[in-house]
Amino acid sequence: TPLPPEAPVTPGAVAAALRDGARLRRSAVADFVYLDRPDAPLLFVGGMDYPLSPALAFAAPLLTGPTPLTHDALAPHLDADGFLPLLAELVDTGHLWIAK
Repeated sequence: TPLPPEAPVTPGAVAAALRDGARLRRSAVADFVYLDRPDAPLLFVGGMDYPLSPALAFAAPLLTGPTPLTHDALAPHLDADGFLPLLAELVDTGHLWIAK
């Protein structure tokens, strides 16, 4: 698993990488789990919690499940408010990495 990037990754950079055929890989040392709550899920990654808005509820099972995080899997959600910033934050923390 690579280290977190030296410079912050922007949401636009994540989108561009996915459009160019990259995929996001989950860190082998970070657990991805979520707690399904009535108002919205709470995502836990690598000991950090990420409260998700109701509009981002889809992200919890998507990011924690077995589906490879390819452009095809993520594309239907890239315009969801807050989704690309969440992905960029997970890349910045080293929980996800961009694989070309």
